[in-house]
Amino acid sequence: MWADLVEVHPLRRLRYDRVILLVELGRLTGVHVSALSRIERWLVRPTHEQEVRISRALGVAITSLFPTKKEASASRFPK
Repeated sequence: MWADLVEVHPLRRLRYDRVILLVELGRLTGVHVSALSRIERWLVRPTHEQEVRISRALGVAITSLFPTKKEASASRFPK
């Protein structure tokens, strides 16, 4: 399946490592659960405001969670 070949989003990896549910992260950030899910599946890029909220809630730098546009290759997105 193609999903096995897609790189895991750093946000999802960190959230799993810290055992934080999407619902809990949504409450902490004010970002809707469906938006968080789409971000983690590389379907959408978060807005800068969402990046700030998420990184602050998790206590990490934005750059550790969200690759720059240059770093985010098109190969991560399903065809």
